[in-house]
Amino acid sequence: MNEIRQEVAESRRVCEQNASEFHDRLRHRYLTNQQRKEQFDFAFRNATDYYSNKRWNSTIRANISENQSRIEELILAIIPPKPDLERIKRDLIGREIRNQTRGYPNFRISSLDELKEVEIVSVNKDGDNYFFNVNLLLQGVANQWNANTKIRYGLRHYNTFREFVGYSDDWTINSFEGTMNIVRTGKFDNCIKTERSSYESGGWVNRRSFISIRFINQCEEDLLVIGVASGTNPHYPLLRNIVNESNFAVVVRGNSTSEFRGGGSGDPRYNWNVTNYEIHFIERAEL
Repeated sequence: MNEIRQEVAESRRVCEQNASEFHDRLRHRYLTNQQRKEQFDFAFRNATDYYSNKRWNSTIRANISENQSRIEELILAIIPPKPDLERIKRDLIGREIRNQTRGYPNFRISSLDELKEVEIVSVNKDGDNYFFNVNLLLQGVANQWNANTKIRYGLRHYNTFREFVGYSDDWTINSFEGTMNIVRTGKFDNCIKTERSSYESGGWVNRRSFISIRFINQCEEDLLVIGVASGTNPHYPLLRNIVNESNFAVVVRGNSTSEFRGGGSGDPRYNWNVTNYEIHFIERAEL
């Protein structure tokens, strides 16, 4: 843009210089006629003012407008190489897989050592965006995790309000999301025993008793118990036939116990008896 402005300014300078020289040559014709000389000067000033303020400004704007699109096209034409496997690994540092279901924790990738395996499953290009499907094997504090992730690279640069502010000179990750599953070892399946328990919810007027499930850790390691539970609220007629279901993720300290309560609320209207449950896996807790 600066080069365009400089080119236009130089053209204007040359043109004004030529006009001034031409003016001086013509003005000599009227040196002996004061009235005609003043009329000539007046006409020349009006003409140069008009073209300076109108034509040249509009020329600058037209050139800039005309070349702006061309500049953006050239930026897109000089596209850097598609991100490769090593580039993706580096760009994933500091990224986080969030909003996991089934009680899984978020996972923030802090170093290349945590990326045990990285596999590009597919890649598609759409305009100035690349869409990657990438499988990861992540090394956590205590466990390994399989992750299926989606990565979108783009040349467009956005601010914190997701407003487009311009083009980048290299590919940048604009979005990163994924789902995780723990790599099961089966080493701790026999460490957890379960038993029914009970607790009370509510105040003096509406106190109710509910059934929960207690997990008993018979091993020294802190363990994570992942599963699903369901049940109903037997204390209110309108709620008795409504089956509630919830995923649970319970951390049980070594040689200790933890409990899962349906609803987990202080208001008995929102709690329910745990009548059925299924443990999906037991692995070391990442505390």
